[in-house]
Amino acid sequence: MPPFTDFEIALLNRAGCAPSMMMPNSWTLVGGFEALCNFHRVEATVEAFFYFFQMNFPQKGAWFYFQARGRGPHAKKLFRDLRDPPKDWKKDFFLVRPRRGCQPTWWLREDGTSLFPTKWVEPFEAIPRPVLKGCSATTQETVRVLSALPPGLDIDDYFITDENGGKFNPARILALTKREEAKHGKSRSADRSGSSSAHHSRPRGDPRDEDPKKGHGKGHSGHSGGKGKVSVSIGSKASGLPSHKRRHGKDAELRSPSPKRVKVPASAPESGGKDGSSLPVSRVPVATATEKRPQGSDATTRRGVIKLCEEGVEKEKALLAAEKELEQLRPEVVSLRSNEQLLKVQLENAQKELKVWKDRSSALDEENKALRRAKESAVDGQRKLVANHSSLMGEYESLLQRFREASSENAQLEDALEEERERL
Repeated sequence: MPPFTDFEIALLNRAGCAPSMMMPNSWTLVGGFEALCNFHRVEATVEAFFYFFQMNFPQKGAWFYFQARGRGPHAKKLFRDLRDPPKDWKKDFFLVRPRRGCQPTWWLREDGTSLFPTKWVEPFEAIPRPVLKGCSATTQETVRVLSALPPGLDIDDYFITDENGGKFNPARILALTKREEAKHGKSRSADRSGSSSAHHSRPRGDPRDEDPKKGHGKGHSGHSGGKGKVSVSIGSKASGLPSHKRRHGKDAELRSPSPKRVKVPASAPESGGKDGSSLPVSRVPVATATEKRPQGSDATTRRGVIKLCEEGVEKEKALLAAEKELEQLRPEVVSLRSNEQLLKVQLENAQKELKVWKDRSSALDEENKALRRAKESAVDGQRKLVANHSSLMGEYESLLQRFREASSENAQLEDALEEERERL
């Protein structure tokens, strides 16, 4: 897996600092920003990163870290604080340098120049916040999409978790896939050019260049000396084949005529092939002169042996062709594996996106339920208010009736009082 993505390399070059100068929390922040952009299908650019974050140096010439731009309520925090940030990491801090004569691809380019600064430096000035009008269209799109997100996202939701619980940036897998495809594309073209040249310039002495018909011809010439050398011709034919074809010769030897039917002299020499290899020929006692041989048995035997050898050669040719096709298919298999990893990453992103939409849907459902409950409570309150209003109106009517009765009684009492006064 590549230690640095293209975005991280561009960020280090823009900051002008070595990778070891950045604190581990900031590396997590950089990976989370790239994973967030990858999740929302926008490109992570250095300008967009410095639109949301800024560099801070607690001490000059020391480690630096990134934090959200702005202070207080004006700060745009894409992520909430880390759950378990690494602590006491300076105790395990170490430096890395390439071995003499080595040229690591994650450190150096093909021309030998470094991909990023390798020495600790002291930045002379802070990196200002970029102006969107002067940025590229890609950066403007990235800033537009990320600015529309709610603040305080959980950075762990955008990392991929492996079987051991480790979390890493999915953009690294995408970078690895692209690099593997580019590398295998070059190797595939080189393999094709090498295979085309191998057809025209094959080294001498290659067993595949041997013509099986030549061995058959030698078998015929060896047999033309007499009828008693049939087994010798068979051994020569088997030993004349290459080392990887001897098993077909052994099959032919096993299927040769039995000693009772073949006249073989006791002092028959063992024949060898071109490559110096030979197969042992069993010495058979000389048959009596009175033993008769069926007519055409030698020709039939030779034809059978030649046919078996030709079949063996054809099988070997088919095997070599299959091996060659397998070699040509290996880069495609590697590419398919890389595509499989890419599809896994895309599947995980889709699952996370589906989870986000499900969470949003559940949140909307909860809001709708809360609104329904509020509406029902408002309706109930309205009903209670109407009932209270009607009861108050009834009480008001009864009080008004009592007031009228009291007023009439008061008027009667005043009239009676006036009459008493007149009497007196």
